[in-house]
Amino acid sequence: MDKELFFEQGTSANGVTAKEKIKELFWSVINDTLFRFTLRPMNVWRAFLLRLFGAEIARGVYIHQTVKILRPWNLIMGTKASLDYGCAVRNDAKVFIGDNVSVGAYTTFMPGGHDVRSRGFEFIGKETHIAHGVFIGGQCLIRDVNIGQFSVIGAGSFVTKDIPENVIAFGWPAKVRSERIPNKEYKKYRYDR
Repeated sequence: MDKELFFEQGTSANGVTAKEKIKELFWSVINDTLFRFTLRPMNVWRAFLLRLFGAEIARGVYIHQTVKILRPWNLIMGTKASLDYGCAVRNDAKVFIGDNVSVGAYTTFMPGGHDVRSRGFEFIGKETHIAHGVFIGGQCLIRDVNIGQFSVIGAGSFVTKDIPENVIAFGWPAKVRSERIPNKEYKKYRYDR
């Protein structure tokens, strides 16, 4: 006996057009060949490939060759930002990474999700903003959040809510544990832009 399914078959779950799927396919081939199989010092080449596919990459960034980026056109990286070994950026929505941000090995960015109560399972995309001077430890999972300037996210954390500036946060889910540096001193280093 055939029953009607709750979800609607044949619909695009996240509103991706055929043109974007083809662009994703081309990027996937480039990412798995010309990007991945480069020597570590060939960072300028990897940044060039990302820019070619629409990423906004500032000068002086470091992107390890094992980084996996789903949609470069949804990635913006500031000056001297870095994505370390094995990071994954599953950016269905925009991911902004500020200046002097260091992202530890095997960290995954996953902004957005799906409306599980909808028959069409529509994509709900919110942007991720990582402000200047943030340090993110290894093996973190970052959802669609804002992380304030000079904050530190401890290794292995799951960030589901916004993190204010100049704090140390860690845990599953991540919670603010303390101030990073005294506020008086912090104001000397804070970015104004």
